[in-house]
Amino acid sequence: MTLWHPQLPLEIALGSGKDVRTWALLLSGLDPWKTYGFSWLDLETALWHGYDRGTFYVLRYEDRSVAAADYQQNSPFGEGGFLNVIAVQTGFQRNGLGTQLLNSIENKVFSFTSSLYLYVSDFNTVAQEFYRRRGYARVGEAPQLVNAYHSELIFCKRQ
Repeated sequence: MTLWHPQLPLEIALGSGKDVRTWALLLSGLDPWKTYGFSWLDLETALWHGYDRGTFYVLRYEDRSVAAADYQQNSPFGEGGFLNVIAVQTGFQRNGLGTQLLNSIENKVFSFTSSLYLYVSDFNTVAQEFYRRRGYARVGEAPQLVNAYHSELIFCKRQ
C-alpha cells in the first residue's frame, strides 16, 4: 500500500485519456458505483464526456493519478455547477487530498457561478459527512434516481 507523504509535491491537472481508463476501472470497484452495478465501460463513457468538456481533473502524486474529479458548468437544477464525481484512491484517503481537489474544483466553478450542486447516495454516509464538513448543505432528495432501492441526496454549496 502506498501512502501519501505531505512533504512531497502534488499537482492538479486536466486528466489524460489514460486517466479516463484508469479511473473508470477504479470507480467500478468503489461505492456507490459498485452498489449500483455500473460497469467500467459505463464509467469510462461518462468520464470521456468530462475529458471532452475539459472538466475532468486529476491530482497527481509522483506521476500517478491518486484522485479524480469531474464537473459540469450547468447543473440539472437550472443554476450553478454540478460535481459529477470526486474520488481518491484507497491508500491515499483521509489525508486531505479529496479536500484539496474539491477546493480546486470549487474555485473553478465559483469563478462563473455562485453555487455547486452534487448528488450523494443515501447509503454513503462517509461522503455525506465529507461534504457537510466542507460547507455543503442537503437541499433535496431524488428518490429512486438510479434504482428502486436508494435515493440520491442533493447537496449544494453557495459562495
